[in-house]
Amino acid sequence: RINTVPADQLPPEPAPAAAAAPAPQGRGQPLLANLPTTTPEGNPVVYLTFDDGPNGSYSQQVIDLLNQYNARGTFFVIGRQASSGADILRNEAAGGHYIANHTWDHVWLDKVNKEEFLSQIQHTRDELLAVAGDLFTLDGDVLYVRPPYGAINADDRQWLAELGYTPVLWDVDPQDWRRPGVETIANHVLGSVFPGAIVLMHHGGGERTQSVAALEIVLRELSARGYSFYNIFGQ
Repeated sequence: RINTVPADQLPPEPAPAAAAAPAPQGRGQPLLANLPTTTPEGNPVVYLTFDDGPNGSYSQQVIDLLNQYNARGTFFVIGRQASSGADILRNEAAGGHYIANHTWDHVWLDKVNKEEFLSQIQHTRDELLAVAGDLFTLDGDVLYVRPPYGAINADDRQWLAELGYTPVLWDVDPQDWRRPGVETIANHVLGSVFPGAIVLMHHGGGERTQSVAALEIVLRELSARGYSFYNIFGQ
């Protein structure tokens, strides 16, 4: 039996060792190394990603802020929450944001057997396509996976590759899930970001008022620095 964790009691997602290296190759994911670090005009690009949703009003506030700044983001969705959050997911997809896979119920993928691994990934993919797949205009599928807690081993990578999925970790983690304060979250992102950085934030798994407020600061300040905000598909 696989132990799972309720979304409102999710423990921290520790940054993987690769996250400390400010270079694309440090992520250990060859496909992601080809993501643009600048726009065609030469402006820096950052990739804002959001875990553990959909989560009602917090998710919608994130969508509204991204749209306000003409930003595209990536939402890593817990599969078992997709149906109840269908309207949110459809709003995300319609806004040009990428909907990605965060497993069915937030398990440690490095601790499950292959059968459970495949179930966690494929069940989530099928659910996301059923709920909002008609709006997936980027690649028409759900090909990116973020392992909960950043926990991934060699077997996991092989199984993902066999299925055609790409794992996505992160470069910048303000640990907003801890609710350390709006300025603390925003300052961590603003002080750590670099062109091509993947930023981890949360809109689910609990009360996310601080995350939403910090996101507004991040969007405002990085826009002032000339950054553009792409989804993980590179658009």
